[in-house]
Amino acid sequence: MGLLGGAVGLILGSIRLPALIRILKVDPRIAAGTNLFIGFFMGALGWIGHVAQGEVNYPLLAMMGSGAMVGSYFGAKLTGKVNLNTLNGAMGLVLLVVGALLVWQAYRLSDLA
Repeated sequence: MGLLGGAVGLILGSIRLPALIRILKVDPRIAAGTNLFIGFFMGALGWIGHVAQGEVNYPLLAMMGSGAMVGSYFGAKLTGKVNLNTLNGAMGLVLLVVGALLVWQAYRLSDLA
């Protein structure tokens, strides 16, 4: 996953999360936290690289960081309380929506070229 993520420039949480759950048989609640932990450090290292090159969009960083902090807070509070099947369904739905948006964007950009 690391090699693939580096090759395409993504942290690949969308692949890592299902792999943790299905292949490694990690409890989805622990897999979600582990995935966020890994993603945080991957993002932090990417940010350091952008800072070194002076290519940081600070307003976007503040906006996305604020949303991530709020979402992480409420997500951590709900993870232990939500039914495991509901959590699996929610994670699957998010992955489906993100996948559909990526496919749509790829087709839209190919029409512009």
